[in-house]
Amino acid sequence: GALGPDAAAAVPALIAHVEVSDWETVCHTARALGEIGREARAAVPVLVKKLRAEVYTEREAAAVALGGIGCASEEVVRGLIERLKDFPVREEAAEALRQLGPAAKTALLSLIALGTDTKAPPGHQDAALRALGAVGTADDNVLGALIGLVRGRQAVRLLVRAEALTTLAEVREGSRGVLPLLV
Repeated sequence: GALGPDAAAAVPALIAHVEVSDWETVCHTARALGEIGREARAAVPVLVKKLRAEVYTEREAAAVALGGIGCASEEVVRGLIERLKDFPVREEAAEALRQLGPAAKTALLSLIALGTDTKAPPGHQDAALRALGAVGTADDNVLGALIGLVRGRQAVRLLVRAEALTTLAEVREGSRGVLPLLV
């Protein structure tokens, strides 16, 4: 279960473990910081450093934690954008950007690139598309990319096309809807 903000008193000790521990401890500790949420903001600098760790599971845990903490500083968003190019960490980076929402708007082009990359695994594309729905709700580039995936003639996997349609519907919520865009 989630630790939540009541565990904020443990943040300094958890930060110390993230800085000096073995990879397994780093992963569990980073995820615990993410579960604490905004009250763990003091951990952001060390987690940003861990986005560049040699061991991919540490990079993955850092991305998850940063999404949970919800700090959308320029340094955090830039680090997560870099991880979108990091094959084993792409999904976690995209999910963290989704959690940051519109504050991560500088990630739009990178998310579009991953979401429309037909050579990427479907899970990576899906994660990027979900993030697009949260980050770029009114962006014309996002709408164009999503419409292209839904209407496109290129070989788009059915599940990716379905995720694009779902995201497009979320992006267009409260407006005239999706159907006129697809006709």
